[in-house]
Amino acid sequence: MKWNTKAMSVTLSLILLMGTAGGTAGAASAKKKVRETTAKQTVPQPAKQPAKQEPSIQQLIDEERALKLNAGDVRISYVNNPQLNPTDAIDFQWMAYNFNTLNDAAQKLQNLVGEKLLAPGGIPEGFGFESAAIDPSIPFFLSEDYKKLRDQLKAEAIASGKKFLAKKYKWTGAETRLTYTRGGEIIRIHAGPKLILPAGATYVSMPGDQSQTLEIAGREVLYTTFGPKSSDFKEELRWLSEDGKQAYKITVNRKSTLTGEDLQTMAASLITQR
Repeated sequence: MKWNTKAMSVTLSLILLMGTAGGTAGAASAKKKVRETTAKQTVPQPAKQPAKQEPSIQQLIDEERALKLNAGDVRISYVNNPQLNPTDAIDFQWMAYNFNTLNDAAQKLQNLVGEKLLAPGGIPEGFGFESAAIDPSIPFFLSEDYKKLRDQLKAEAIASGKKFLAKKYKWTGAETRLTYTRGGEIIRIHAGPKLILPAGATYVSMPGDQSQTLEIAGREVLYTTFGPKSSDFKEELRWLSEDGKQAYKITVNRKSTLTGEDLQTMAASLITQR
């Protein structure tokens, strides 16, 4: 009996031991599943990206003005906002063509707008050609062409819902500037489309400016000597082409020692060119 009792005790102990081990393993497995489930449930989701903000009007203006322009590039822009553009104006940006020779400038002008470059004869002794520049002809802000262009841009901005509109501008005409120098003396010769002023508008003269009308090579010419408040200008001649469409002027700076007769000689050489 004692042997059997021991056997039963050992057997019972083994059963209890096995049962305990099985229970422990089961509990551990359950806890593991709970931890796995919990881990899966608490995985952080990617944060939603904030909506991209539209650039402000000022940012668009700054970006436009920071654009690098190449020679001949012309851009126009319009701000469709009365607070930022109270005068309803158009902004023009351009880069002129610049040349070191008259031949290159003449060829470019011909290719651009089909016009002939007029270079003066009778340049006073000692003066040398410095440079030539070709600028786009920009509509005067009081002209009908300017108002028409502004209205087109404004209508396009409103139709598209844009507060800022910028685009390339096609050349419609050209202005030329020829520069001759002798030491600190400068002669500048400008040619371009006639500026049409609104009815009742006139050029403003500064105090001390004096003008008179001359006749040179059969053409009416306005000769002006500038007073002390007229920047660096000393004298100027202005006239129109025979058909009245082109305007010309010769200007010298205050360091110039040239006489009025010198300017008239240069003007005559340009007027007689065809």
